[in-house]
Amino acid sequence: MNTVLLLTTLVSACVGAPQYAAPAPPPSRYESPSGGSSGGGSRSSGPHIGIIRDERTAIDAGGAYSFDVETANGISHSESGSSVQTAEGVGSAVTGQYSFTLPDGQVFTLQYVADQNGFQAQSPFLPVAPVNPHPIPAHAQEQILFAQSGATPDSGFYNPGRAAPAPSAPSSSYRRPN
Repeated sequence: MNTVLLLTTLVSACVGAPQYAAPAPPPSRYESPSGGSSGGGSRSSGPHIGIIRDERTAIDAGGAYSFDVETANGISHSESGSSVQTAEGVGSAVTGQYSFTLPDGQVFTLQYVADQNGFQAQSPFLPVAPVNPHPIPAHAQEQILFAQSGATPDSGFYNPGRAAPAPSAPSSSYRRPN
C-alpha cells in the first residue's frame, strides 16, 4: 500500500511540474522622432519639455473634477467633468479643450463636450462636409419624410398629406381566388 501511495505521489509531482519555461518577453524599444531610443521606461533621451502649469482638482464626492496642464512647447489641455443624472441612471458630462502648435506654426485648438449626447468636438481644423450643390430628388425627399414620420413599411400606408385610412371590418364571406 505504501509503495502505491509513493508511486502515485511521484507520478503526480512529475506531471504537475512545468514542462518548459516560457520565453522572456522581448525588451520594448521606442524610437523617438529625433532618432534616439529609449527602453525599459527610460525617459532620458530627447529634450526635456518643462511643465509650466499643472493644476488638478481631485474627484469630489459628487464626481466633479478638473485639470489644467500646459507645457513649455505650447501644448495645453484643460478639462472638467461631473456626474449627471440621465434617464438611464448616473452618467458623466465632460467639457474641455486642448491645443498645440503645428509644424507650420499654426496653433491647433479643439474644444469638446462629452455627455449623454455623445462626444462633440469643435475646431476650425476639423473637416466639414461640403454643401450638396444638387437638389434632392423627389423620390429621395419622399423617403426622408417617410423615415421622419415614424411610419413603417408594414403599416401599409404612407401619404404625407393625408391621415391613415380606418381599418376595414373583417369579412364574413370569402370568395375563391382567381
